[in-house]
Amino acid sequence: MASTAAPEPAPAWTRGRHLVGPLILLGAGVLLLLNNLQVIPWSVWQEIWPYWPVLLILLGVEALATGRVAWGTLVLLVLLLPLLGLAVTASSFASRWHDETRRDAGRQTSSFLQTLDGATTAAVQVEYGAGALVVGPLEGTPPPDTLLSGQVFGHGGARIDARSTLQNGKRTLRLSPGQGGNPFDLGRLELLLTPAVPIDLQIEAGAAETTLNLETLRIPNLTLETGASQTKIVLPAHGETKAQIEGGAAGLDVVVPQNVAARIILDGGPNRVQIDERRFPRQGGEYRSPDFDAAPDRVTLRIEVGASRVSVQ
Repeated sequence: MASTAAPEPAPAWTRGRHLVGPLILLGAGVLLLLNNLQVIPWSVWQEIWPYWPVLLILLGVEALATGRVAWGTLVLLVLLLPLLGLAVTASSFASRWHDETRRDAGRQTSSFLQTLDGATTAAVQVEYGAGALVVGPLEGTPPPDTLLSGQVFGHGGARIDARSTLQNGKRTLRLSPGQGGNPFDLGRLELLLTPAVPIDLQIEAGAAETTLNLETLRIPNLTLETGASQTKIVLPAHGETKAQIEGGAAGLDVVVPQNVAARIILDGGPNRVQIDERRFPRQGGEYRSPDFDAAPDRVTLRIEVGASRVSVQ
């Protein structure tokens, strides 16, 4: 009786292959490459994201046509789609943050001016929710009795309430979100201070992008309490300043002018810390300029933040 040989299996290249998975990877790779080359913007992912169910439809069509399910591609989608969703959400929020906190004359909702009225010192206390906060020196040639000029950029009713008192030659100004406004609504607050008198500056900010340009100002005492934020500070270039910074998960960049000596005490953590030890050598539990005790222009900087990136230059 003649034996019948079993048919040899078909070569691998003749078997049915999955196409959807490789095409997804190819398409995503091409888009990412074009993003990196700045040929197309990253915002393209926001436009594509609503159509992600098409991938499931293609996988179903492939399963019907071949009788095989691309389990590897399904697992890949289950793992990657939540990450892509988070990335798209973050990108969308970053775009909205930029739009809502920009300086645009068309978005200015209010402005205010506070005079010294003969005061020789001042204290400015700022309460701010979410958005951009910018503090700097008065520009141009303002009236000589001006303490502060402010502008608010935001939505229809966005404004700042200002309460001021004068006692024993000291003007105290308290700024907070206006009644009826949302303290967590995105916007932009710009404050310009006079360099003519010493000013104690106290700021309480939430999720804010804070920029303090204090180099030409006289700030004996600076207190900053902030939440999840990005903060950039240029400290005063003249006189003695005591600065206290407290916050949560934040990015903090502090610039000490070249002529200023500094004593830096860092508490809290864990943090990623970068301090210029050529200018401020470490001495025990602090960083300190060699000439700190005798320097006429100096700052004592105490930083207490958690899970943050801290840079002092």
